[in-house]
Amino acid sequence: MPFCPRCKAEYRAGFTLCSDCQVDLVEELEEPPAMDPCPEGDKESSWVFLISVYNDVEADMVAGLLGTCGISTTRDYPGMGTYARIYFGTSLGVDLYVPEARLEEARSILGPGQRTSRR
Repeated sequence: MPFCPRCKAEYRAGFTLCSDCQVDLVEELEEPPAMDPCPEGDKESSWVFLISVYNDVEADMVAGLLGTCGISTTRDYPGMGTYARIYFGTSLGVDLYVPEARLEEARSILGPGQRTSRR
């Protein structure tokens, strides 16, 4: 069965052109390259502190903003925060970490005036 290499639509035998994309069909689609879920720069040993935020809602907002720029984040709940998160569903005080290689980029995205020190 032929396939469109652009939209991945499958066609019956005998078709040679994708009716939507107007490109020649191929017999097999190329497999996309496998993505490493933890690129070299994101290994656990290279995580550095970025910012302390009030709760998980703020942490989600910061992580989402950085994620749109391809910067991974991880969280730490200092003190009794981990227990509070388990029992109450939220925690006051969340430390965010980013890969060391992306620290300056993350700081520039957040802009000046952010709490970049631990409480």
